[in-house]
Amino acid sequence: MVSTFKDKLMAIHKRYYVTMADGVEFELADRLFHINDIVDIPELGWVMRSKNFLAFDFVIYDKAGNVLATASRDLLSMLHEYYYLDIVDEGHVDELVTLFVIMRHIIQEQDASEAAIVGSMGSSS
Repeated sequence: MVSTFKDKLMAIHKRYYVTMADGVEFELADRLFHINDIVDIPELGWVMRSKNFLAFDFVIYDKAGNVLATASRDLLSMLHEYYYLDIVDEGHVDELVTLFVIMRHIIQEQDASEAAIVGSMGSSS
């Protein structure tokens, strides 16, 4: 096991609590994730800058401003959902992959929520 994460509904937003196998813990809040957002992960000293979060297009920097990793989605393969992860600092592979998994989880939940809203609007006419 590399890590575990759990979510907890806080008011109208979810907060994700992550525990790595080595005991390192950090958290993320989905209320922070919007287009062109900057997300601080203070427990790790990292910053995630998003060009387009919902398109899974972002860069993670350490506290010195060095790129740790980038992620993007292959827009031509939307049906198969291929992703590109470029991990520059292999000393943090476990944390970075865990972070990417959580990002994908959040995007899936947002997509499902939007689809439910659109579906309910269509069924009320």
